[in-house]
Amino acid sequence: MPHYFDAVAASPSILAVVFVVAGLDALLPFMPSESTVLACGVAAASTGRPHVALLILVAAAGAWLGDVVS
Repeated sequence: MPHYFDAVAASPSILAVVFVVAGLDALLPFMPSESTVLACGVAAASTGRPHVALLILVAAAGAWLGDVVS
C-alpha cells in the first residue's frame, strides 16, 4: 500500500470527511458515501487507522443528520 494512503488514513480529518460526505449523500445523490466509507474501512482493516467502531459511528451520525436535514 502506498505510504500516502497510510498518511491519509491516519489523519483525524478523514473522519470529518466521512461525516460530511455521508451527510451530503441525503441531499446530493451523487455524493459517493458508500465508496468513501468502504475505502476507509479497507484502510482501517489494513492499517488499524481509523478505528473501525469510530468510523461506523461517524458514518452513521453523518447519514442520520443528512436525513434529518433533508
